[in-house]
Amino acid sequence: EFLHPDSKHLFEINFPIFKKRGYSHNTQFIMKHKNGNFIEVIFEGCVEYKKDGSFKQSYCIFNDITEQNLTAKKIDALEIRTQALLDHSPLCHKVVDLDFNLQYMNKTGFKMLHINNVNEVYGKPFPFSFFTDDFKKEMLNAMEEVKKTLNSVYLESSSITKKGIELWIASTIVPVISNNKIDYLTIVSDNITQRKKDEINREKLENKLIQA
Repeated sequence: EFLHPDSKHLFEINFPIFKKRGYSHNTQFIMKHKNGNFIEVIFEGCVEYKKDGSFKQSYCIFNDITEQNLTAKKIDALEIRTQALLDHSPLCHKVVDLDFNLQYMNKTGFKMLHINNVNEVYGKPFPFSFFTDDFKKEMLNAMEEVKKTLNSVYLESSSITKKGIELWIASTIVPVISNNKIDYLTIVSDNITQRKKDEINREKLENKLIQA
């Protein structure tokens, strides 16, 4: 009666094994507390045998891990929500290690840059090989500055997608600090191609009006 219905079958299977093997380690059960509530526990135990080798008694310790598991579930739920927010963000989010290798990019980034497979870029150097040389140089200089100064840097630069389509990208490179040391870089980028085209067209029109 002390076991939750979901744990009874598991106990019936494991207890004979425990008696024969002589010990149990990190076995989880759901048990009824003396207050009537069910709690999640880790069972640790060993067996004492009689001289003839038959079972005499067991010594058991039950550690309540209810709060620990609840916290883990909350963290898992938070990670799922965070991932959902990143996946539906209109901005490209990237994580780059201190050697400037890509560790993560959200779905928007793959779509923006016309990349179909994570294996093409995960663990690979950033900026990507298909970017223009000018963009690579500007981005590398910006990341080096962030790494050196621990200050965020904003960069607007023209490049191309993997399909060779021209693309203007506005990026904010941010250092992520842990224990007073830089851990990695996050790069949040926006596609500002249309804005840049509008600016160029406006400048051309203004120049024509001046020359008229």
